[in-house]
Amino acid sequence: MRTLVPSISALRAFEATARHGSFTRAAAELNVTQAATSQQVKGLESYLGVTLFIRSGNGLILTDAAQRYLVSVRSAIELLAQSTEDLVQSENDHVLTVNSLATFTFRMLLPHLADFRARHPDIGLRVSASVSHEEFDRKPHDAAIRLGYGDYPGMRVDPLFEDRVFPVCSPVLLARWGGLSHPEQLARHVLLRSGFSFLLADAWPAWLRAAGVAHIPLKNELAFEFAFAALDAANQGLGIALGRGPFVQCDLAEGRLIKPFDIEVSTGRAYYLTSPIEVANRPKVKLFREWLLERVTS
Repeated sequence: MRTLVPSISALRAFEATARHGSFTRAAAELNVTQAATSQQVKGLESYLGVTLFIRSGNGLILTDAAQRYLVSVRSAIELLAQSTEDLVQSENDHVLTVNSLATFTFRMLLPHLADFRARHPDIGLRVSASVSHEEFDRKPHDAAIRLGYGDYPGMRVDPLFEDRVFPVCSPVLLARWGGLSHPEQLARHVLLRSGFSFLLADAWPAWLRAAGVAHIPLKNELAFEFAFAALDAANQGLGIALGRGPFVQCDLAEGRLIKPFDIEVSTGRAYYLTSPIEVANRPKVKLFREWLLERVTS
């Protein structure tokens, strides 16, 4: 006995057309042409030997037989979609995808990933770096590091640390040009600026205002797109950069960089670890979250 099983593309065209009452709108959802959708439905009607739609003016009306059939078709499509998602998730459950700001990636993740790998050798990692919110949202990730105000709908949000900035420089630089006893002396040094993206605007003006020296001339500077590049330049003695606590913690502890002033300025934002609600409690995500929160608070 022959088993009647229409093609999945024909069933999807039927379901979308029934939902929208229009070949045109169904085609837009399926990303195909209106003619292709119409042909899929006509082919399904021919295959089944049943009329599914009655053309009425500019719209389409389901026949009684089509209404009964639609219940089963939707159930089958939903079951297939869920089964596919479960299979893909099962196959990729050992791979963690993380998206992060570039400087956070290079300054916080990479130096410590060996520790995460040692603790969780069965979890694979795919790390990508971004410079804008649009890149964060372009495709889904298990976890993402964001800089902002914590308002991320549909996400589990864990605060990591406040965004506070302060000058840092190499001790070699001060040995060459003399110490810094007052912020006004910054006028004779090269300032290393960063932040061409809207996410991480240059914070030097805010720090200079807080230090009471916004009036000093600052003509001698080097500018970089990313903060990690400015910090690397500071390590090489090329000038004075703005550091963020966790980003320069190791450099300060090991003496590669020094903090000439005690003044710190908050940008009003903070770094957050975010995960879509539907994946936030998966074991691999929980393990990464616990590890990262431990790293930034230690």
